[in-house]
Formats: sequence, C-alpha cells, structure tokens
Amino acid sequence: MARKKRHVGADMEINLTPMIDCTFQLIIFFILTAQMASQDIAKLVVHKPFDSMALSAETKQGMEVNKPNQVTVNVVNEYGDQKEGRDPGRSGQPICYKIGTKTIEIGDIETLVDVFKQLKGNAEQAGYKPGDFFLEIRADKDIEFGGVEPIMLAASEAGISRMNITAIVDEKMKISK
Repeated sequence: MARKKRHVGADMEINLTPMIDCTFQLIIFFILTAQMASQDIAKLVVHKPFDSMALSAETKQGMEVNKPNQVTVNVVNEYGDQKEGRDPGRSGQPICYKIGTKTIEIGDIETLVDVFKQLKGNAEQAGYKPGDFFLEIRADKDIEFGGVEPIMLAASEAGISRMNITAIVDEKMKISK
C-alpha cells in the first residue's frame, strides 16, 4: 500500500503577538521601577566633625547645648571633607577618636571605657539616673562601621545602653512629608 505524503511545513504559522505584548509590558515595568527607585534615594552629606562641636558646652550653628548626661565622640579620618586626593582605601579608616579636648588612639578600648565610666559617674553625681546617660557618635560619611564599632563596644562595657549616631543634614536635602 502506498502512503500519502502530507506537506506539513508550508501551512504552519505561530502567532507572536502575545509574546511581543508581554515583552513590551516587561520593558515598561522595568523602566518605571528604575525611575521610581532613583527618585526615592535621599542624598545625605555628612560633614567633617569639628573639634569645637565637642569642645565647648555651647556649640556653633545654633545646635543644642551639651548636657552632663551626654558625651559626644567624634570619629576622625585624615581627609575630612576634602574631595580631591583621597585614597579610597584609607578614607574609610579613622585615625583617632575625640571626646572634648581628649584625643584617643584607635584600638585603645581601655581608655575609651575609662573615659565613658568617668563621664557617666559625673552625670550621676549631677543628679541624672544611670539610664539617662547617652552617647552621641559623629563620624565622617566615609568611615566604615568597623571604625565606629569599638566605640559602641566600649560604651556597652561601660554600662551605656543609649547611643545615637549623628549626621548633619542640609535643609534642602530633607524629604518633605
């Protein structure tokens, strides 16, 4: 018996319209989400900490007066706000900690603990409760967390549980509600 041959390939068609529609919808989705993500990013500029902010009881620029139950620690790197000539590998490394007029070397945790205990004791003698004492940490925008962590560890060893990490925000950069 002879078989009949069919010509299958000539009449076969695939409708590509649904696939093209899905592709365009995905493209539009990714374009819109990329635009939304770039608009949600708040730009934060943290300025170099100044010695005068921690030195005197009354700080510049109308900031709050330091109280006996508050200690401010400035984490300083060698570049500060200098934009040119920065070595990216070194700008995130702190060179010292400053508490008031006292400069503490990096890695000297015992001195940090002693200073924190002394300041906490001074606050308790001034009539503050132990839980009312808090630490304010100021660091340059490029300082890595590894430069701030020893301060936090020393504070917890000294019995300080309240800590703030502070940054200066320009008024024009604030997000309005």
